[in-house]
This record gives sequence, structure tokens and C-alpha cells, in this order.
Amino acid sequence: MTALLQKTKIPAQKAGPWEIKKFTIEKERSDFFNMQQLFAGSGERGVTPGKYTKLINHDTQTLMMSDTPAELNDHRVAIYKATGHCLIAGLGLGIIAEACLRKPDVTKVTILEIDEHVIKMASKYLYKNWPKKKLEIIHCDALKWKPPKDAKYGMAWFDIWSEISCDNWDEYKLLHRRYARKADWKGSWGREYIVQMNRESRYSYW
Repeated sequence: MTALLQKTKIPAQKAGPWEIKKFTIEKERSDFFNMQQLFAGSGERGVTPGKYTKLINHDTQTLMMSDTPAELNDHRVAIYKATGHCLIAGLGLGIIAEACLRKPDVTKVTILEIDEHVIKMASKYLYKNWPKKKLEIIHCDALKWKPPKDAKYGMAWFDIWSEISCDNWDEYKLLHRRYARKADWKGSWGREYIVQMNRESRYSYW
């Protein structure tokens, strides 16, 4: 799985309020982050010192995605389940799409992305490295987009949020229900952590 999930080589750039930026994590910072995750019960979401890439929005001062080990590990199950035609909601840095495309049994990846600036930056890199017959990027809102009637996906992965939060619960449920009959397997970024936080809630899980 490690060979499939790799740090991105996308170049640093800007488009609108968005920026793809290179950054370095020093040992002191990684130790502090890892300790925080350990106390939060998320010890597997660790990082190691090194050079990484992140996608940030300057208007909202939001970190949307990075290629640190903490985030890459969150997506391992999606890559494991990826087969046939895969659907990904949320383009980000294109890391998950590339990991899927590296699998021989993945025939195509369709990505849904709501922000045209993110598409502008990432699509240049992705289409340079992957043929358009295997990669499709659609500018749309994944919460409203309707797939073709005859569409069938081997895997659907939803990652449209900037943070793992219980506030995303209703959107998680909506997406899983919307694509319930379209995908053989469905998953969402942060699902396990949200389920843990909601164990005492009245909601039923998908």
C-alpha cells in the first residue's frame, strides 16, 4: 500500500485564494503533533520530519490537504478497496486519484471537485502524467451531482472536508445514501473517528 500512496510531485503554485505550497516539518514539531494524536487516541495519525506539500485557502485560512503520513494513512482503506471505475469526491492534491491509478485493476478514476481554482492547479499536473481515458475531473458539487444512470463504481471515496468534525455528519450520511446503489464499496475520510465521537448519539451509522 505504501508504494501506491506517495507524496505528490505537483509543483508549488497559486490560483485565486488557493495555494499549493511546499513546507518542512522539523523533529520538534512532529514530536509535538504525534503526542497530541496519542492523547487524542489517534496514535496512528503520526508524522515524521521531512519535506511535504499542502493545499491551503488564504481567504478562509484553511489547510485543505497535505501529503504528510498522517493524512496518507487516513486513505489506505480507499486505496485497498479501489477497483474498476473509482469515484472520488474532492480533488485536493490529486494524491488519492494517483494512488488508485497505480493499481492495475483500476480502469478509470472520476473526480468531483467544486472549486475551479483547485481544478486549474491540479489538473495540469495530473493530465500530464495520466491519460484522459483513465482520468476524468468534473467541476461540480458532489452533494448535488447526479451520476449517469448506467454508472457503476467499484469504489467511491468522499473527501470534501478540511477537518474531521461531527459537523460533517449529515453530509457523510447524504453522500453514502446518494451513491448507495452506484458503488460496490463506499467510504469517507475521517469516518472511523466520527463514528467514535458519535457512539452515544441517536444517529444510526451507514
